Amino acid sequence: MLVVPMVLFAVAFGVGGTLLIQRVVNLSSDRLLTGAVRAIAESATVEDGRIWVNIPPWVLGLLDNPERDSVYYSVVQDGVLLTGYADLQVPGSLARGDVAILDSRHGNDAVRQVSQRVALVGVDRDVIVTVAQSLDSRRAIRDDLVGRLLLLEAALLVVSAWLVLLAVRWNLRPLGRIKRYLERTGSGDVRGFQAVDLRGVPNELRPALEAFNQLLTRLDEMNKAAMRFSADASHQMRTPLTVLKMNLELLAKRWQGRDVDSEMLGDAREAADRLNRLLLQLLALARAESGADRGLEKIDLSAHVGEVVRRLSRDADRAGVSMRLEVENGTYALANPELLDQVLSNLLDNAIKYGAGGPVRVQVGTTDHRPFVAISDRGPGIPPEDRVRAFERFTRLSAAQDVTGSGLGLSIVKMYVDQQGGSIELLDNEDGAGLTVVLSLRELRPVDPAA
Repeated sequence: MLVVPMVLFAVAFGVGGTLLIQRVVNLSSDRLLTGAVRAIAESATVEDGRIWVNIPPWVLGLLDNPERDSVYYSVVQDGVLLTGYADLQVPGSLARGDVAILDSRHGNDAVRQVSQRVALVGVDRDVIVTVAQSLDSRRAIRDDLVGRLLLLEAALLVVSAWLVLLAVRWNLRPLGRIKRYLERTGSGDVRGFQAVDLRGVPNELRPALEAFNQLLTRLDEMNKAAMRFSADASHQMRTPLTVLKMNLELLAKRWQGRDVDSEMLGDAREAADRLNRLLLQLLALARAESGADRGLEKIDLSAHVGEVVRRLSRDADRAGVSMRLEVENGTYALANPELLDQVLSNLLDNAIKYGAGGPVRVQVGTTDHRPFVAISDRGPGIPPEDRVRAFERFTRLSAAQDVTGSGLGLSIVKMYVDQQGGSIELLDNEDGAGLTVVLSLRELRPVDPAA
């Protein structure tokens, strides 16, 4: 938008400059022709009523040039040629003292000629002196000046375009800083909806960014209010739910042996347990969305995974599932211990629930300098076409319909993993039976987690 108008202006300037150069060349050359005419007129003398014209060599030397233009002249009195070229055109009507400048032709040459009617002392009749010159020198001078003008314009255009681009980039640097800030906000490196720093922002963009900051402030307030409501509601619901579970336990002991009541109480206790798990997952989801406790630190991944496996081994024993841990000692990762604990607990819990009673294999190691945890089960697995959808909230795949759950586990895992700069993949086992979940974490090379 800036360079194109500059180019159009340069073209217009070039056309105007060419016309001006043509005019200046004509004026300067015509002045020389006029001087030659007057010099010839002054060299004419009258003796005994006869006109004698003695043209000095320097007169025609005025018109000499490197292009060796052809020069023609004539002195005419009442249509009679006194000296010069007879076929040189002479203006018919010309008042005494007037100068006529015109373009004409002499033979095959296009010429520029100047004619003047002058009076000589000693004769009654005026004479017309004409000098003509071919146009080669004019064209050469014009072409040289136009070429230099175009070169100068091209140089100025290139320099101006370069300076414009530098100026635009310099003035838009604050937008790059804002863009990077928004990218960090979207990737979870910036907590909340912080206002954009307007220092150095161009004045043209300041009103729009001020309005954007107001929007961010309102969004931040609404987001915090929603998270507070979610957390408060979940906590408030957990208290009566705990009381309900305790009363159900007491009633189960009191009514032990009554088939109908036991069945009803069992259903109620199962529903209460499911509600309790759902509340816990909703709390975890609210915490993940708020970005709480995202500080990363160096952890011993082998020891951390081993601790989680030992903690869940009792649940695995009750489900009749054996767990095998294979670790590469000295495997360290950059992660948040609490979030990683939540991720591993969710993944191992899923492997125990959906593993169809088969063994669960847990591997810890590094690949391409990046630490990973791989959890494999012998369950029905997840078809490739459903693996992206498996991370969506409240998604219950067909293979999981017989197991109680809320469909939030993998979505919470994905959110926690993304916040720690890791990745998660769902793969088939090598023999095609079951599912392997590969959790990759950040390596220790970027020591500063905020880098």
